[in-house]
Amino acid sequence: MSWYDYPQVFDILYDTDTRIEADFIEQIVEKHCSSLGNVILEPACGTGRMLREFYRRGYRAIGFDNNPSMVAFAKRFKPRNRKRYNVTPGEMSDFNYKQGVDAAFCLFGTFRYLLNDTEAKGHLRSIRKSLRKGGIYILGLNLTDYLSNRFAGERTVAERKGIRVTCNIKCWKPDARKRLQRFRSRMNVIQDKDIWQHETTWHFRTYGPIQAKRALSAVDGLKIVEMYNYDFDIDRTCKLYDAGLDRIFVLKKI
Repeated sequence: MSWYDYPQVFDILYDTDTRIEADFIEQIVEKHCSSLGNVILEPACGTGRMLREFYRRGYRAIGFDNNPSMVAFAKRFKPRNRKRYNVTPGEMSDFNYKQGVDAAFCLFGTFRYLLNDTEAKGHLRSIRKSLRKGGIYILGLNLTDYLSNRFAGERTVAERKGIRVTCNIKCWKPDARKRLQRFRSRMNVIQDKDIWQHETTWHFRTYGPIQAKRALSAVDGLKIVEMYNYDFDIDRTCKLYDAGLDRIFVLKKI
């Protein structure tokens, strides 16, 4: 089983910055979106934490995920207006919301799960089809330092209603030829007197700055109009070759 098969734990782990992330997305929508911006889509929405937040803010929030456990957890939310919140099964590389959305976002780095150019281009084509003209796609992407020889990692601790989750993520040196990088997560969960652990390993596709620009410019009708980093400051834009590896790209349908 994958750590994505434990949606309650996953929701606790990554819910800490939900409001900050939603504030930032709203600011980008207000700055860059040509349409009203009231219909918002999240591919690979996971537990639906961001969609729940946008629903509470008055948006029509829709999303999809390919993990049945995540979809079932997201559907546990019971909105008063069922027309403004909807989560369905779906694949990132092939989808189409024909009714049109004003904005879409994917900040969690899930784009890197698309392990080849065909899947990545399929995803961006699906985004273009789903966006209304003038709509935007806010995409978080962690660039790769191919020259780094050290193992990197991060540790996250979160707690909710007596459940404490500690997650350690480690990544190995990227394979520049295959454009793959190995990751491992180790979760430790404490609830009352029960303690359990879980480990998941996977590969992400790697992107240097040139590779990222090439991939995100590969679909006609989508244009990169702005870049930010993960300090979530709307007044602080960045450029592709600036220091740091975290980028948030704003793509507009033209």
